Amino acid sequence: MLQFRAITMEDRQMFEQLSAGKQILACEYHFAHLFLWKDADEIQIARDGSDLFFKEHRVGCYLVPMGPDPILAMEKLVSHCKERGENLVVYSGYQEFVEKLSADDRFVIRHERNYDDYLYAASDLILLPGKKYHGKRGHIAKFLREHEAVYAPYSPSDLEECLLLEEAWMMEKGAGEAECAEAGAIKNALEYGEVLGLSGGVLRVGGKIVAFTVGQRVNDTLGIVHFEKCLPGFEGAYPVIHQQFAAHTFSDLLYINRQDDMGLPGLRRAKESYHPIRMIQKYKITLREGEED
Repeated sequence: MLQFRAITMEDRQMFEQLSAGKQILACEYHFAHLFLWKDADEIQIARDGSDLFFKEHRVGCYLVPMGPDPILAMEKLVSHCKERGENLVVYSGYQEFVEKLSADDRFVIRHERNYDDYLYAASDLILLPGKKYHGKRGHIAKFLREHEAVYAPYSPSDLEECLLLEEAWMMEKGAGEAECAEAGAIKNALEYGEVLGLSGGVLRVGGKIVAFTVGQRVNDTLGIVHFEKCLPGFEGAYPVIHQQFAAHTFSDLLYINRQDDMGLPGLRRAKESYHPIRMIQKYKITLREGEED
């Protein structure tokens, strides 16, 4: 039986050794994402030989194992669940993995649209070219006409002000379970960002931070945006910091992953309005009825 425990910063080196050379675009398969959400989702890991396993203990689901052969590692996960008498549920199965797994008819594989990541051409988010981005350019121009805004890289000295901005955003939008979980992940991003290799940006108006963002350069081609938050009342701040962060941090990359929309209609409209070049599809994997025994 696999022995799961809470993920810690000390697991980063092991994770990066096992993930070296793997080009997985889905955000869940990058250490920073797991660490940022470690408290909210109660992220746990287990190692067996050259295989690494991940569990989101809060909801009782697993991610695709990482190792030399994830399909073989999946058998260990199936055995683990049977020994524990629990149903196997794997979320965020990525395309390349499920294509191979689909040959095994023991598994039920279902596309989960709400958790697909949005992948963009970095040059599109930086240059906002052509008619389809006319509205975005207009929002940015209007904001900059109305405000003396200054963009700068995030500094640890900005931590407290960014946390206060997040609190103000939660008071305006409502602090439900999802918002509180995200707030904890944002706090981890701001506090541990330098150690995790993250980058951030802040947008100031009159010296006051009205928006901040956090992301990371994964490799020579891919960047991920983890969080963006704007102070209520500053319409247009989102497209400004969105474009500025991409230009300052990802200008030499090909792609930017802006993660999923969680099925929220407003967030879906916002992400679709930036015209992704591809959706990084994700799948839920379970065993067929009768196979759990």
